[in-house]
Amino acid sequence: MRVALAALVLLLSLSAATPAEDKPAAQESPVAAKVRSLVENGFAGPMLSDRSSASEAIKTLGPEAAGHLEAYLEDSRYQVRLWAVMTLGEVGGTHSVPKLLRVARESAQTDFEFHTALTKALARILAGARDYRVDPREFDSLPEHARGIVFQAAGMAPVRDIVTRLAANIDSKGDSGSYQGQFKSLRLLGDFVVFALLEILGPGRGPVPREYLPEDLAYRATDEVWMKTLRWLCLLALGELGDPSALPKLRSCFKDFFEEDDLTMSRASAYSCWLLGDPGPVGLFLEKMKRRPSFSPWGGGIESDISHYFNLGYTYNMIGKVAEAMENYRKCVNLHKSATGLQTNGGIVAQYNIACLYAVKRNLRAGLHALRQAVELGYSDERWVLLDGDLDYLRHDPRFELILARMHLRSASRMTRGPGWTVMLDMAMDRITEAVDRGLSPEHWIWAERGFANIRSADGYAFEDGRMTARALAPVRFAAFKGF
Repeated sequence: MRVALAALVLLLSLSAATPAEDKPAAQESPVAAKVRSLVENGFAGPMLSDRSSASEAIKTLGPEAAGHLEAYLEDSRYQVRLWAVMTLGEVGGTHSVPKLLRVARESAQTDFEFHTALTKALARILAGARDYRVDPREFDSLPEHARGIVFQAAGMAPVRDIVTRLAANIDSKGDSGSYQGQFKSLRLLGDFVVFALLEILGPGRGPVPREYLPEDLAYRATDEVWMKTLRWLCLLALGELGDPSALPKLRSCFKDFFEEDDLTMSRASAYSCWLLGDPGPVGLFLEKMKRRPSFSPWGGGIESDISHYFNLGYTYNMIGKVAEAMENYRKCVNLHKSATGLQTNGGIVAQYNIACLYAVKRNLRAGLHALRQAVELGYSDERWVLLDGDLDYLRHDPRFELILARMHLRSASRMTRGPGWTVMLDMAMDRITEAVDRGLSPEHWIWAERGFANIRSADGYAFEDGRMTARALAPVRFAAFKGF
């Protein structure tokens, strides 16, 4: 019995050790055989026409050919790899994306032709698969310009749409203040806005990649100031959108700009880091600012001091330290008032920002008074005064209209009589009429402007001799205006 059992065990072990040479091999499908034949006789052939014909023939086989083509993405023959990836872009589906990305990670990025073909293949596949959810971090193996192309093709982030929206905030004078109301609209463009903004920023301190500029903005590619402003808006938008995944790029940008003493860009990146929970860059920025004047765009003197105090005030303002902002803004304004022939308008903008701080704190009288002082110093951007959300609390008061009237008259005072002068005068009168319609009282008028009669045009013409005021203010008791 034991002998028989031992013999059985020996027989089974010998059977298990015997090679399965007699098992039939898996049969190759007709499509696989056709793809193999076309690759070997076409892609591997010496003639471009043979490779092109083979690619067209594989395309006719449909999506089933994609899986068989993937096996050739890592072929040792360069032309086979190149034509496999180009053809896969035409017939492949989203199941081919992981394989393409793995090949991208493992291949040398110095092979520009191959990576360009690979980028186009990914773009074509993802462009036809809008419902396919992709983690953008999977694309880190691609060069930055390639990621942007793929993102845009996949609908992951409409990069040019974002550029268009940001560019709408840069007017002919370079005033980009109205960005504040625009960042919210970026959220409507999809989940990948942050990644698109990072693509627009590009590597280091280089310009925005040209391919991200819409056709109507292509001419801006050589405008360094405009392109820098666009990147500045990207930095601020990344902070406002509140996605912490942007922090590494923002920290890197801050380091680059900070080391090069680029005040505007380093402050924007520091502020966005602060919004995302990292106060470190703002602390470094303020520390360096206090060691004036080395961080000033001016070479020294009073302009350097004005710039210094303005930027300290502005930075404190951004991070909500109102008392410190007020203190530095006032120093800036006082220096501005004590000087003549200045090349900087820092004191004027500082006075305007003081008005904004009072308005946000709902201090009506102080806010209106500060805004009027800003106009007296020379603030003249009516467009932004009407847009700025910080001033909302002041707009219901009729004296706000009188301040705008004063702004128009001051603009007219810098002109000789002519079409532009007449337009400014008409706009001022419209503002006065609006103030009356809002319930302007004699006390309000006296508070707002006793000096209209003293404003003259550049050629000496007096804007007012009392008749204009009387005509505009007929609904109000004229006896209150004897001071004019």
